[in-house]
Amino acid sequence: HLPVLVLLKKQKFRAVMVRQHRYNGLITVDPDDEDERNRDIARILVRKLSSPFVTVVSVVTFCVLLVVWNRQRHEMRKSQFYASRVQGGGVSRNGDGMAAVPGSASSFMTTRARKGQGRLLFFNTGVREEERNKLNPLNLRFYPVGGPCIATLVTNTTKDIDELQTALKSLAFLKGDRDPVHPAPVLIFNEGNLQPDQVRSLVQSTNRPVAFPLVDFTSFPTGFDPSREETAFRVKGRSEWGYYQMIRFWITTLWQHPAIDHFETIMRIDSDSCFKEVNTYLPNLFHDQLYYHSQYVGVEDGVDFLTGLFDFAVNHMKDTQDPPEPRNYLLWDMSQKVWNNENTLPLFRSNFEVSKKSFMQRSDVVKWHEALTEREPFG
Repeated sequence: HLPVLVLLKKQKFRAVMVRQHRYNGLITVDPDDEDERNRDIARILVRKLSSPFVTVVSVVTFCVLLVVWNRQRHEMRKSQFYASRVQGGGVSRNGDGMAAVPGSASSFMTTRARKGQGRLLFFNTGVREEERNKLNPLNLRFYPVGGPCIATLVTNTTKDIDELQTALKSLAFLKGDRDPVHPAPVLIFNEGNLQPDQVRSLVQSTNRPVAFPLVDFTSFPTGFDPSREETAFRVKGRSEWGYYQMIRFWITTLWQHPAIDHFETIMRIDSDSCFKEVNTYLPNLFHDQLYYHSQYVGVEDGVDFLTGLFDFAVNHMKDTQDPPEPRNYLLWDMSQKVWNNENTLPLFRSNFEVSKKSFMQRSDVVKWHEALTEREPFG
């Protein structure tokens, strides 16, 4: 409990004390105090705090703090241009899965806070309106490691942007944030081709912190040659392999992306998702023991896309012995009966799910996902 400030006024000295519980954090001493002990304390404080040694230490400390502060400002300004050269504005790629987004008409700021560190920068982190338009890392006091986030993937088509604005606005129905003042952030994964007005419209559609990490849909699994393969179908507004890459992203790539390093619970939504009523626990899981949550919606009607999938799962367990047999007997028995009787499989909702990262990164789960998307026969 050391005095940190001394004020001189009309020959009276007051020493402000910190963490002095007995006097509610504040104690005053006066050289003219009637109590002799208090007068002695006041004289000692004045003599100690007026010594040349204390003055020198105070000045040196102030200078050191000033240097540190200036260095941090310099590093933050450097980080604004850590992304590679931006061509044409919008969101650009910097080669490490993070993103550069427009900070103003003439400058760009990167979502990597400092070179060599993996902290994203977010919009909507400040209280005042002018602060919400600036990029900042999450405050670890309010966003400790292991919390939830909301993840989505968007193209730069007008339709997807418009739909995602609606989806983001509907997040107001989610009341499960442990700290409503600091709600779970949103990660809007994209290919680095969003325009400034598109970024702005998405940020303004929610009060949650928003970041724009990048995905690389020009990268394919080892051994897969897109020039020798044909796509069964294409989705308007996407590249030739864009839809397949989207599926691969949600199955495999997301769980390897550095943008989710800070989080444990990942609530996935699509650009066309929309909440229509209040939910009291999302974006968290209903209880901590759960590791996956979605909604059962029936069976898959696109049976052409299920050819060989059930047998592939059976053979995977047989070959890897990891696991050697199904661990959820109820779901497996249901899947087996639906497959044998109807030649299709049960289906969870395809545009919403909540998963624990630690489960999705478990070795047996990773092996299964990689068997689906990263190895022959590639999905």
